[in-house]
Amino acid sequence: MRQDIRQELRKYQMDKIKPNFTELGRQLGCDPRTARKYYYLKDDGYENKRKRWIIE
Repeated sequence: MRQDIRQELRKYQMDKIKPNFTELGRQLGCDPRTARKYYYLKDDGYENKRKRWIIE
């Protein structure tokens, strides 16, 4: 895990600003999808994108 990307994105998370991932990718030297992944990654390291539907 690249800590420089994670620390940069924490600034956006604390201010509750959704960043432009393409521009961040250019600035940090990574793919925009990687920047998006780290933005949505939780502190425990688990990324929960899917919603589970419980049918009863």
